[in-house]
Amino acid sequence: MRRQTLINLRNALRLAEVDIGISDLSASEKEFFYDILQVATEDDEFTSDQLRECPYSSSLAHATYHRLLTRLLSKGFIQKSAGRERNCYFVTSRIQSV
Repeated sequence: MRRQTLINLRNALRLAEVDIGISDLSASEKEFFYDILQVATEDDEFTSDQLRECPYSSSLAHATYHRLLTRLLSKGFIQKSAGRERNCYFVTSRIQSV
């Protein structure tokens, strides 16, 4: 891949991150959030078991995994699903699925 193509892709990603409101997240929070988006259903729901199977999330220590989950909960990017099992979450309406 040519260098300029790679730079253009990275710049497009940065613009998309600003557009959807995740540009202020740390690098680890972004990677974790991308894993969430990868496993979330059309209804934007996911479980922690599904998330633990993702490439980035599966490499995290247990404490780090839960710290990132707590950070995204406190920042409003995800919420616990009401009336569902204890490890069920959903992506907030901040991020619209296509």
